[in-house]
Amino acid sequence: MSDQGDQGIDPINTTQPDITVSDTFEISKRPRRTRKATKFYTPTQSITRRRKKRVKPKKTTRNEEPTTTGDKRKSSNVSVKQPKKMKVSEFTDSMRDLNLKVDGNEIEHRQMKLSTVMKADLITVRPVHGKKHVQQGRCFSVRYKSFERCTACLAKQTDLCRFNGIRVFELEEDNMLIYGPDFISMTDPDPSSTYEIEVNDDEVKNVRILGNIQHVTFFHIDLIAPTFIKYLQKEIPHFKVAKYRKVPHRKICQLCDGCQTTIFSGYWMCCVCGREYCLSCHEEWSDVNEFSNEIGKCSHKRPHYKEQLVPMYHYTKEEILRLIDQCNQMILDDEDSIDLDDGELSDDVSVVESSKAASQRRQKTSRRFRTVHAQVSAADNNISAQENYEQKKTGYDNNISTRIHNEHKKTEYEANEMTEEIFRDLWRKGYPFVIKGVDRLNEDIWKPEYFIEHYGETVCRVIDVKENVEYKMNVNTFFKGFEDFNERFINDHGKHPCLKLKDWPPKDDFAVTFPEHYKDFSNSLPFKEYTTRGGVLNLAHRLPLEINRPDLGPKMYNAYGSEEDIGGKGTTNLHLDITDAVNLMSYAPIVEKRLENERDKPAAAVWDLYHSAELPRLRRFLRKIANERGLYICHPIHDQFFYLDKELRERLTAEEGVTGWRVYQNPGDAVFIPAGCAHQVCNYTSCVKAAVDFVSPEGVARSCIVSQQFRKLRSGHKRRMDILQLPNILYHAWSTSWDESND
Repeated sequence: MSDQGDQGIDPINTTQPDITVSDTFEISKRPRRTRKATKFYTPTQSITRRRKKRVKPKKTTRNEEPTTTGDKRKSSNVSVKQPKKMKVSEFTDSMRDLNLKVDGNEIEHRQMKLSTVMKADLITVRPVHGKKHVQQGRCFSVRYKSFERCTACLAKQTDLCRFNGIRVFELEEDNMLIYGPDFISMTDPDPSSTYEIEVNDDEVKNVRILGNIQHVTFFHIDLIAPTFIKYLQKEIPHFKVAKYRKVPHRKICQLCDGCQTTIFSGYWMCCVCGREYCLSCHEEWSDVNEFSNEIGKCSHKRPHYKEQLVPMYHYTKEEILRLIDQCNQMILDDEDSIDLDDGELSDDVSVVESSKAASQRRQKTSRRFRTVHAQVSAADNNISAQENYEQKKTGYDNNISTRIHNEHKKTEYEANEMTEEIFRDLWRKGYPFVIKGVDRLNEDIWKPEYFIEHYGETVCRVIDVKENVEYKMNVNTFFKGFEDFNERFINDHGKHPCLKLKDWPPKDDFAVTFPEHYKDFSNSLPFKEYTTRGGVLNLAHRLPLEINRPDLGPKMYNAYGSEEDIGGKGTTNLHLDITDAVNLMSYAPIVEKRLENERDKPAAAVWDLYHSAELPRLRRFLRKIANERGLYICHPIHDQFFYLDKELRERLTAEEGVTGWRVYQNPGDAVFIPAGCAHQVCNYTSCVKAAVDFVSPEGVARSCIVSQQFRKLRSGHKRRMDILQLPNILYHAWSTSWDESND
């Protein structure tokens, strides 16, 4: 092609000796520009699509050139250093599909493919001129497979092509495409269904509407405005460089390829592989020319550089400014709420090493993680020197834990004494509690016999809570041992493990798998306007019809009785969640049917809960325990590694002044856990429970902080991926509520 040089593609000599179809050939890596040019042996006739066996080329000496069958040539006396060989499969899948023809244009087409894939130069955006062609289809389509492919198309995933509809090529008169790369900004309006809300009549008729709709919507936006405006203000600086707009696709959850957090509006996209990075990841990548481990590799294992990233956005600057103005109108000072310390945002990765190998792993960690680790350790180890001094004088009288517990002493409420006013006050402050006697459940469908009869042959995965070993068995085997110890599963060591069947069903919709239980559970929940899928104060319900919604449950949690004394492992280790939740116990055997060692327990289960303000001390204490035990941990709470037995709870109170709340649960009791509230559970006897997550207006600030904690976890951590999409929830909740309040 006449303008290959403009494309950044080096021309390749196509003059080659005549060879037959059976001839063997080599494809060499394109050398760096500082090296001498290397010949490409290009066959001029078609090759078969599939080969039974790849023929290895004959080894050559230093002073010989490689030879081909039917055309043996002697080399000159000049020594030629042969480049490393590369397998054909390493280039691209489409290379095997390309049938070469004798026609010169096809040979040139193949050489362009090799030059594009093997290109060693840094590829950045290069504006195309003249007539433009917008990519319409996936990267492996016939027309585009000669060019760089996006990460989704390279992996052949069902994920949407990153370049479809935005990457543009220069179109020549002969209909040939010239690679830039360059992109186009979308101007299409958002789909009309963006603000349509799904309404379930069966759920809505059970919802207690809190006054008129205008009052409810003002209640929404008043509480979420302080959190929502933080997301919006972060978008403004990006518009100084943002050039390309892409309308968000509602059917996928767009996550940062670096930290796995939700991308709201502004982001950066690699012009070569299409990987997308949030504003925070780009901001934390300080050196322009330094490769970032968090950013990861580009396609074909090439490094990423900041120069390759293209500034993109979803919502226009005018839209963001309009939303900021609306938030400013609604933000009011709220003296009743307890604000979470901004120091919680630093709660990310603190690595406790106990061996030389672990220390070497830490030295290889990226610069950002090392910096954050130092900041977090300092923050936890220097929690207000003045406060520690006062603690020594007064015995924790000024400790925030003491102040919280002095205010929130009552944690148990009967169903008839919990009012909406009490609920909202406790929930805004992040206080957990239990509502006793929610006895509207149909106990018959929650008994072990019911699950054995209706789901006995269903295969499930259970966990030994003491050894953290997973077993695969049918539901019949698990529930037969629910009340009869002799019927319990025996492992390879001849022991009866303490089993837990959690998150059941793991992937399917609870309402589809257990329709009777779903209806019974939903009808029994207190404060349905918060806790049900159709609740007007459940902000997750405000997501549009076509968007990929987060799975907030319900889920079932079934487990045998465990122990909480010294050395006890409990049932669920200490952790916290990004959402609010309510856990309702639906069944436990009566005292007479319990195992002998379970009959003197004060309840069927016990919860230990810790307010978000107590977390810095709780983290510091757990890091100390990890050091004492020589444990390697990423995060002392998010790892869900510890269960605080009696001894550890006593030490926590003595050494850090943290007491937490103890809440007992029996069948018919609903435990409410605010977002960001650390908690652990121990079943004293076998229990059947169901729980559901929800997003309340009072809890979005805590959810925001937890989401920032999750994005700082190490790559591959089980809690790192953002499954909530909080920015999207806030955007749609605000948009719909603002419209309703102004109708």
